[in-house]
Amino acid sequence: MQAFSDLRMRVFIDRLVAHVEEKYPEKVDGREASDVRDEVTRLVHTSRRWGLTSEAHVTAFTELSFEWGRDSRRIPSGATSVPSSATATSSPTRSSAGSTRY
Repeated sequence: MQAFSDLRMRVFIDRLVAHVEEKYPEKVDGREASDVRDEVTRLVHTSRRWGLTSEAHVTAFTELSFEWGRDSRRIPSGATSVPSSATATSSPTRSSAGSTRY
């Protein structure tokens, strides 16, 4: 089952990399493809640690990170942290609404 989960994650990251390259060409021009993929992968894992679980939320987090830049990923000093009960699952699952959750 872990192999299916890993494959689903790789496919999602592939789609997200393509999306970022299409939406933010000015942010990825001149960068190695592996660097862009590594950054997207880091953002996916960061979003999961922060409790984001749906593809839509992870995509939005990634978009905002590319839009605002690297410093935008720091939590502002006055912000509250994600509650421990909001931690992400270890593998993607389908919600009742049919969206993939991570």
